[in-house]
Amino acid sequence: MIIREMTEYMETLAPASLAEEWDNVGLLVGDPETELTRVVVTLDITEEAIAFAKEQGAELILSHHPLIFSPVKCLTAPSPLYRLASSGMAAFAAHTNLDAAAGGVNDALANAIGLQNVSEAFGGIGRVGELPDVMTPEAFAALVKDALGTPVQLRAGCKPIRTVALVSGGGGDFAAEAEADAFLTGEMKHHEWIALPDTLTAVVAGHYATENVVVEPLCARLRDAFPALTVVPFLGTAPYQTV
Repeated sequence: MIIREMTEYMETLAPASLAEEWDNVGLLVGDPETELTRVVVTLDITEEAIAFAKEQGAELILSHHPLIFSPVKCLTAPSPLYRLASSGMAAFAAHTNLDAAAGGVNDALANAIGLQNVSEAFGGIGRVGELPDVMTPEAFAALVKDALGTPVQLRAGCKPIRTVALVSGGGGDFAAEAEADAFLTGEMKHHEWIALPDTLTAVVAGHYATENVVVEPLCARLRDAFPALTVVPFLGTAPYQTV
């Protein structure tokens, strides 16, 4: 197969029309006619991800976060973009379109914490669903912590939790619109915490942890779609540590 076949498949899985206007998705680096035998799937295209992809002999890195957002004024070492371009590998990004797409980032996050009866929320970019059992705010925070393997921040609301709304990554600005007992996201600003109603529990689990959950499910979908293609995840680590 060639890279163009992968880009065409990704358009059916996460159409570019679902992306926010400010976003930059699709094939960002490379020749769509290049033969494709191996692809590495990752959240971010870092130097570590590029080195891993080179070791794997991959012709394409498929990432969630685009490597290019703003106009590029120069292409020099040691930037990841230079290393990627000089390696001959291609780069494809599925960002906010993968957040909103069925089976994308937010569905993967909902599945990771065990939500049921999941439906779209916040205009399609988020999800809302039900926990199997009613929980206290503290128990829900512990559930998220264990499911995602990361420390979390908690603002406990004043009622038990059954329904959960979520937006992966930097979704704190959606908290005020949450029609649920709890709201889960990766990042919230100080004023967003302060503005939370007393009834709403909020759990913040980090941008990386709330989005990295999509890597393995996306790999599985690519393997199903292209059985002859070698698909390898690069799970990496968060670009920070909690001390």
